[in-house]
Amino acid sequence: TQFYGVDKKPGFDVYIGGMQDNGTWRSFANPGPSNGWIFSVGGDGFDVAWHADGQKIVASSQFNGIVRTTNGGISWASATTGLGDTGQAGGGQFITSIASTDDDPDLLFTIGQSGVWRSTDFAASWQAATIESDKWGASGSGKVRISLADPDVVWAGYRMDSQGRLQVSTDRGLTFTAVNNPPGVSGRFSGLATHPADPQTAYVLFSQFGLPKIYRTTDLGQTWEDLSGFENATDGQSTNGFPDVAVYDLLVMPDNPNVLWAGTEIGLFVSYDNGASWTFEDSFPAVSIWQMRVVDDEIVMATHGRGVWTVDLAAVPTAVEPVAEAAVPVRFALGVNYPNPFNPSTTISFDLPRPETVRLTVYDVAGRRVATLAEGTYPAGTHRVTWEAGGLASGVYLYRLEAGDFVQTRKMMLVK
Repeated sequence: TQFYGVDKKPGFDVYIGGMQDNGTWRSFANPGPSNGWIFSVGGDGFDVAWHADGQKIVASSQFNGIVRTTNGGISWASATTGLGDTGQAGGGQFITSIASTDDDPDLLFTIGQSGVWRSTDFAASWQAATIESDKWGASGSGKVRISLADPDVVWAGYRMDSQGRLQVSTDRGLTFTAVNNPPGVSGRFSGLATHPADPQTAYVLFSQFGLPKIYRTTDLGQTWEDLSGFENATDGQSTNGFPDVAVYDLLVMPDNPNVLWAGTEIGLFVSYDNGASWTFEDSFPAVSIWQMRVVDDEIVMATHGRGVWTVDLAAVPTAVEPVAEAAVPVRFALGVNYPNPFNPSTTISFDLPRPETVRLTVYDVAGRRVATLAEGTYPAGTHRVTWEAGGLASGVYLYRLEAGDFVQTRKMMLVK
């Protein structure tokens, strides 16, 4: 269930994905949580792409081992004709990255040691694009993405530092030029994403500890802004709720571009204000999210440990409902702590519809009480307490509210 990449058959609830050490697997229609999948091809499974005709599929394995089928997965054949960077010794990237687009289903891109490779016949053949080779800096595994807003714009690269730079094409991948590096971070990036409506906007994702995690450009890479709150932090902690963890993908909601989803190594983080602030989405498992894409008005997500998840776009919240501070709650409730994950402090709220004797305690996963945050009689209303956990180890903690006969427990995560 450790998926790196995933795609959906257009018009059908059928999925395909690449898994670490376990090849590429394809589902039957409407698969369940633990059944309905069939093995397709071997190797380490990575990016996949399903053609609009429903019959052609491209799958990848380590070191640019690209294969394709033209009969819906009944048979597969190598798809590396003309591709110069293949194999470990031949310049292939270990985690093979493939870019596809709904606007031109035959157009694909991949990358390797020598540069960017372009196919206009859905991997039947490949041609080398023209890049600024002295600024390429191939190292490890890179990323390539076609703009969701305009297939003429393509982004590709491995790193953003003195050894290499992200490159962009505005002629459908024929030629690439290097963009400027962001000011607050350097090194290899871990993700690359584009905007559904603005072809000049892109997002580069990083995973270095204590440094910015999400940079956005709105001018084809001339300038960059940090959306993760680390660039101007004075204590190494984000100023807007984003965690200090690896980030692998970002999705801008097509119906409301102010809503951003960030796939991290500890789960899903959501911004409802175009990246100004972030919250942990605790309705989704706390698991690494490697890829998110929209197909047929459905978000399809590849997780590294919990399989493939989907949700209809229409079901995605587009804003946080405002809370009337002066209103008296109508029921007892224990709120979700914010931020979560946190380091070293987090705020917990609880609602009381009437005055009540309250006890709010924190336990570790072994059941040991580590803190008592509130104890005594509290008036009706919404109450907030802050927990400082600087002296404790990273991990999952449970917080429990007892208010009269009401008892509720929630989880939170301390990440240092």
